[in-house]
Amino acid sequence: MVKAERPRDLFRNSIATPSLVATILTGKYLNHLPLDRQSRCLKDNGIQLETNTLANWMINASDDYLRIIYDRLHKDLYDSHVVHADETPFKIIRDGRPAGRDSYMWVYRNGTCDADHPVVIYDYQPTRRTDHPDEFLKGYSGVVVTDGYEVYHSLERKRDDLQIAGCWVHTKCKFAEYVKAVGSVNTEGTLSGKAVRMISQLFHLDSKLDGLPDEERLKQRQLVFRPKVDAFFEWVKSSLPKVPGDSVTARAFRYCLNQETYLRVFLHSAEPDGL
Repeated sequence: MVKAERPRDLFRNSIATPSLVATILTGKYLNHLPLDRQSRCLKDNGIQLETNTLANWMINASDDYLRIIYDRLHKDLYDSHVVHADETPFKIIRDGRPAGRDSYMWVYRNGTCDADHPVVIYDYQPTRRTDHPDEFLKGYSGVVVTDGYEVYHSLERKRDDLQIAGCWVHTKCKFAEYVKAVGSVNTEGTLSGKAVRMISQLFHLDSKLDGLPDEERLKQRQLVFRPKVDAFFEWVKSSLPKVPGDSVTARAFRYCLNQETYLRVFLHSAEPDGL
C-alpha cells in the first residue's frame, strides 16, 4: 500500500484545519460574528463544534502562529522614526478581577512616512500604568506622538532616546466636543468654533507639504507654521479669562496651554507625521 504523507496537524490531536480556523478567525474579527453564533450556524449544517472549542482554537492559533507575525510587526515598528500611541478603556468579563473592571487596549502605529511597511499593533493590558508603554517601547528610539496623558511624558523624562510630541488631533477634539454638542451652525463666532478652524488650517497647510524633501518641509514649518502656532497660543491665553472656568471651552484652553511644549515639537521636525 502507498499512503500519501499526512499533513501536520494544526493543533495536536485536533480536527482543526488551517482553512477552518482561518474561516472562524475571519468571521469573528473581520465580519464581527461572535463564536457562539458561528457555533450555532455550524450546528445548523450538521457540524457539532462547541463555542469553547472555537475559543480554544482562537487562543491557540494566536499563540502558536499569529504571535510570530505580531513579533515581526513589533520589530518593524522600531524602524520608524515617528510612532503614534494611544490607549482606550474597555470592560471585560473576567481576567482574575471582578467583572466589569476597566482594562486597556494600547495601540501603536507608524505613520505615512513608513507607508511601505504600515504597522498597527494592539497591546492588551489590565491597567493604564507607565510600565506598559515603557516595556512595549523599550527597544524604540525616536518620536512618539500622543495625547496629554502624563504616563508618556514620564517616559520622556527617564529616557534620552525618546521624545514625546503632542497630538493636534486630540487637541482639536477637545473643542470639537462642544461643536458636536450644539451643532456647527450654532458655533459660528464662538471661541470653540474658531479654535477648530485654526487647528484645521494647520492640517490643511501641512497636507500641502506632502512630497517635499525633509529640508524644505522643516523650512516651511519654521517660516509658515511657527507664526500661526504662536498666534494660536497667544489667542488661547487671551481668550481663557473670557469663558467660565468649568466650561468645555475653558478645559480645552487649559489643555492647550498645559501641552504647549509638546504641541510645538513638530515645528522642529521634518517628519511628515509629527502633527
